[in-house]
Amino acid sequence: MSSPPAAPFHQRTELERAKRGWSKQELARHAGIGRVTYDRLAVNTVPPIARTVHKLCAVLDIDLAEGLRLAGLATEPLGDEPPQWARDLQETAASLQHNITRAGHILAAQGAMGWAYRGDLDQLQHALAAMGAEQLRELSAAATLLASVADEEMSSR
Repeated sequence: MSSPPAAPFHQRTELERAKRGWSKQELARHAGIGRVTYDRLAVNTVPPIARTVHKLCAVLDIDLAEGLRLAGLATEPLGDEPPQWARDLQETAASLQHNITRAGHILAAQGAMGWAYRGDLDQLQHALAAMGAEQLRELSAAATLLASVADEEMSSR
């Protein structure tokens, strides 16, 4: 019995997921796919659709050509290396995607802090529930630092 065509891609995504400390549910949410869709990569007898591979590659910073090849979707050799302008464009796009994601995390954290400042626990809980574990750790550390510095400032007055 042969292994599923996307098994190598699933193995690579699992490695990248583990590096980030994400659960499978968190990865699926970040990629905008269903958890069942993600789990099927390891067992389906047919390759996944390219859109699923693209979404996972984007969120895990996996080269798309490599992802397509690992998922069993690239049947021909990739050929020569792309021209420098194409590599530069791909690098810029990846950097832009990373920065957009980071900006979204910052805005979400600012929103949560705003709800906390206003004392709206329902909205605060809702905002925190939408965050991943890493973002919650970062927000908690920032809130601890803010409390410490504010206490220090209050004691000096």
